[in-house]
Amino acid sequence: MHKFMSIGLVLASVLSAGTPAFAQDGKLKYVRCETDSALAPLFHELKGGDWKKAAGQKGLSSRGALVGTIKAGGMSIMVALDTSGSGKEFDTVRLDPTGKGQFDPKGCLKLKLRKEDGSTFGSFGESEAVEIKLDGKAAILAVAGNYSCISFVGTPTYSLQISFYFAVEGKCAFGAKSYPVRLIDATGRMEMGNAAGPKIETGRAGPPIEGDTVMVDVGDGSFTKSVFMGLYGMPLRVDGKWYDVRLSADKTELAAKQIDLPAGRIKIPHDKWACVLLGKKYLMRISGGREPAHLPEDCYQIVSFNEYGPAEAGGAESFISYDFAADASGGKAKAVEITKDLDTTFPVGSPLTAEVCIDSSSGGKLSFSACLKDALELSPKLIICGSGKPLQPPFITISDSSGRELHKGQMQDKGDGNFTCSWEIPAKMKGQTVVKAAFEAGPFKIESKELKFELK
Repeated sequence: MHKFMSIGLVLASVLSAGTPAFAQDGKLKYVRCETDSALAPLFHELKGGDWKKAAGQKGLSSRGALVGTIKAGGMSIMVALDTSGSGKEFDTVRLDPTGKGQFDPKGCLKLKLRKEDGSTFGSFGESEAVEIKLDGKAAILAVAGNYSCISFVGTPTYSLQISFYFAVEGKCAFGAKSYPVRLIDATGRMEMGNAAGPKIETGRAGPPIEGDTVMVDVGDGSFTKSVFMGLYGMPLRVDGKWYDVRLSADKTELAAKQIDLPAGRIKIPHDKWACVLLGKKYLMRISGGREPAHLPEDCYQIVSFNEYGPAEAGGAESFISYDFAADASGGKAKAVEITKDLDTTFPVGSPLTAEVCIDSSSGGKLSFSACLKDALELSPKLIICGSGKPLQPPFITISDSSGRELHKGQMQDKGDGNFTCSWEIPAKMKGQTVVKAAFEAGPFKIESKELKFELK
């Protein structure tokens, strides 16, 4: 999910000062953009008492429609839960970007509903867009979100989480070459030019990182293949050189000024990966493969990391995901030092090791837990296998010193990559006992580390 747009701002560059030349053919225009191009966005929420029964608003189908208002940047956007016809169940989200209660059919988003334990859940938007006026100009507002209707003793409680995205596209000169560029806003401020800084914030509704995303297409212009991507306000490396990319004073163009930076390289041993790193000077969003990726010299903490694997036939892409935002905000995340002209290997991700430990022993019963760790002793938050399904709990095997199997069963998933189970120790059981947890993770290699202990 993410979003797009443009409004005024005073740009405080963290890089060297100076005025770059703006390309005459690079006028920015609003475009639709795939929602996975930017960082996850800030979302707005309407729930409980935020909703009021519709009264006098235009363009609604149901007399029982509910309306609420979201403050996004300097805009008030009215949102309605409505029906698409004569039905009684809400199946439509309507938007009025003017905030005046005038709902246009073009601002209609269909809910994809599902039932679960007497409640209703749904999603909307994804690839849909709404045309609005912004600074007197036609703009494209992309929308995505989630809906729920939960009933307690017959009384429904409605909740809506919604995110808005804007993107502008034009051309920008990088040295002697001109490339298509995009600037994507996912901050919830409804304005372009939100510069990222060397900081993150946790405990709020949305991602810990604020800053627009810059994309530079050096390939076919589709923004899907040969793309350099980074955070607005941070250094961006294109064609082997570092640039400071910024908006013009009237917010109609992007320009890139070449800058000199002491830089090193990070080597991450995977075919495809992406990460966010927090330094003392920089906040860098980078991606790559087996070749070393360039980074400005700094001491970085890992905020997030994804390793991508191949999908099974007809399945979704597989990945291993880490999230250390809370640790990074407190200065306690894993650090990597990038030094000028040097390569630094950072072996995060697969292969992983499954480790088992004893949590407690009571009344002839042992409780075990299992977790996954990589070469850096880091544990992933989520693993999606090639089938598109989350990693399933492992099977634990308990054997005696001769290899005779004493117990085998599937552990329980306790969330955040932790799995547990308990075992009743057989009467008069003594001697060495061996415990292993076996995971099946599709394309990702997981080795099982044995836990050995003596029963006396």
